[in-house]
Amino acid sequence: MSDPIDELVALGHAAPSPAVFERALAAVRKSVGADAVLLVRCGGSDITILAAASPSLEISTNLVRTATPLIVAAPQGRMLTKAFTFRDRAVQMLAVPCAGESTWLMVWIRAEGDALEQATQLVRLAAASIPHESEGGEETARAALALIRSFSEPRKARLAGFCERARKLLGCDSVFLSRHTLRGWTVPACDPPPLPASRSALHETLLLAFSNHASEPDAAVFPGPDAHPSLPEICRLVECESCAIIPCWEGWAILAAWKRGEPPAQESLQSALAPLAPLLPSLHRHRRSLHQRWRALPFDRKRLWGIAAGAFILLMVFPFHLRVHAPVILEPSLRRFVAAPFDSVLKKVHVEAGTVVEKGALLAELDGKEVRERIAEIEAQAAAANLQSASDLAGSRFDQSALSSLQAQRAGHELEVLRQREHDLQILAPISGIVIQGELEREEGAALKLGRSIMEVAPLDMMVAEVALREEDAAFVHPGQKVVVRLNALPSADIRATVKKVNPRAETRDGRNIFIAEAEIANPDAAFRPGMKGDAVVVADRLPLFWILFRKPWNTLRSWLFW
Repeated sequence: MSDPIDELVALGHAAPSPAVFERALAAVRKSVGADAVLLVRCGGSDITILAAASPSLEISTNLVRTATPLIVAAPQGRMLTKAFTFRDRAVQMLAVPCAGESTWLMVWIRAEGDALEQATQLVRLAAASIPHESEGGEETARAALALIRSFSEPRKARLAGFCERARKLLGCDSVFLSRHTLRGWTVPACDPPPLPASRSALHETLLLAFSNHASEPDAAVFPGPDAHPSLPEICRLVECESCAIIPCWEGWAILAAWKRGEPPAQESLQSALAPLAPLLPSLHRHRRSLHQRWRALPFDRKRLWGIAAGAFILLMVFPFHLRVHAPVILEPSLRRFVAAPFDSVLKKVHVEAGTVVEKGALLAELDGKEVRERIAEIEAQAAAANLQSASDLAGSRFDQSALSSLQAQRAGHELEVLRQREHDLQILAPISGIVIQGELEREEGAALKLGRSIMEVAPLDMMVAEVALREEDAAFVHPGQKVVVRLNALPSADIRATVKKVNPRAETRDGRNIFIAEAEIANPDAAFRPGMKGDAVVVADRLPLFWILFRKPWNTLRSWLFW
């Protein structure tokens, strides 16, 4: 919108001519998106076209013929609006008098609501800036047109710009803008800044003055006979000699202060701000729709945004690998428990946790005193039974000889068990590896029950990374997928492996259900130890990026709204 506005402001200083008129009408048509814009002169019951910005002369003539009765019968100096229906579409005609009462600016536009209101304000201001013989009011019109360019700025900046232009038009030194709300009068902007502090003497006096004078139809001037006592107090606080409260629009008013001299007459004050006042509601509330902002963009900018939107859509639908993050812990691939072979007493422990042992290495010794004493006793019983059997056999006591022989065999079998226990007094490593558990030095001499675990030995050449998957992620992890492990003890090393299996049954850890995915990791240098923790990333299947980004928020929202 800024280009047509600049064109109108520039043409306001040009001498009137048909070429200047056509350029001005083209700028108006472009700024409001009108179908046709005409500049006509009304002479009695006839209307003459001075300039036109329309598809064709025939269309311009038909539009003038349609609007002639309305313009001839319109009140003098008043803007005329009329709605028509053309090809089942609503068309608005806006006719604004300009350069006296005989020249009219006619605009045919298809707009409704806020767009029509904004177009009406712009057409009214553009009519005042059309070049003509009289120069009166052009400065005010150009100031109002400049305000329209500030619609894209923040609200505070727009209102501050209004105060600045009002101060220049009135020739005063200070301007305070006030607006009436449900809570009373407020002061949203002023010029020069800054705004008076809330609850300060100036702020409270301004609110008192606006509440007493802003609702009146005419301006209140100090010095004057009907001035409220708050006005001289404001002059004292801002160090001025005179001031005036000027009603601008419904619920809007300004206070202007002059350091020297008296303010102009009441009629001059209100007429100077007449073109600016209708802009106040739009300056305070104006928000262009997305469609209007899109139409206002240059073609190059639209093309750039179109390319960016297309690239964004392609990026959202392009498949990427789903990366599942989960905690991980290292465990040995094989674990062997060494237990007490029989009830005994722990005599000596030769290794401790963390010791690397070879297969067959001595781990601990059990006390064999009781076993050896029992062996000696059984050996004596076996010898006595053999001797008795031989004696009975020599005396032809065959029954007694057979019984003694059976007792000797029984003693022999018991002796074999005791000798095996004697052999098991030395507990040897069943496999090569590292002792994971086995710190029993302080328990030497303690009694051991059959089956009690003494030590745990595991090989270190191969480790298993147990990845704790959340329930919502377990469905996307399958054997054969890649996994990257980063341990807390080795944060700079990325360990790559492959998922071997996913346990079909969930486990409970730290109060939540998880599924364990296992991946084997080679450990030739024994750098990894059982129990190391870290984080793992499983590179799952390819899925669209928008699904990867928004699946969790969507599932959460769906559970809130539809469950």
